[in-house]
Amino acid sequence: FNSEIESNKTISLNESLPKDITEITNILNSKKWLEKLKSLTDINSLQATDVGNTLLANYHEMGSDGFLGSHVDHSTDPNNGLPHVLNIILYLSTDWEENFGGATLFFDRKGNKVISKVEYKQNRAVIFLHTPYSFHGVEKLKENKNIKRKSLYVDYYSDSFDPFKNMELDFPNNWFKHGTTFVMPNY
Repeated sequence: FNSEIESNKTISLNESLPKDITEITNILNSKKWLEKLKSLTDINSLQATDVGNTLLANYHEMGSDGFLGSHVDHSTDPNNGLPHVLNIILYLSTDWEENFGGATLFFDRKGNKVISKVEYKQNRAVIFLHTPYSFHGVEKLKENKNIKRKSLYVDYYSDSFDPFKNMELDFPNNWFKHGTTFVMPNY
């Protein structure tokens, strides 16, 4: 992808991933891992997608000067339409240095202002609630010709259409259907 909202980024629909990446994806979709996430998040209706590694792009790479603008991901499972409620990003690149950039950025509920930043470190997992207001992106990478920012992205769904009913949130506590939505840069 190369545009005003994302640059020097590739994704994979998982059809030809290395065995190790496929195994990690399978673990992050396992019943045992889901039970841990339910305990951590108190979202008891949590479930993995049933489309496996065919419709979703779990593996992402970003090269030199790459970035991903403020966006909120798709809101439904591509197969059954259930609400998308939780994300995990696992950082995979070896020999990554903080000065390379590539942190995950979290924005306010309108997607305009950065409110927190998680530095990219190998084997770090970032788990966050996915709501219609969960804007996030990737800080621009510094020029670095040798190492790509590699990450594994896994999303989780709920069998409830009121998935956040037990949570106090600082924004409207309702789920609604939407596609991946980017905030356009100011000109």
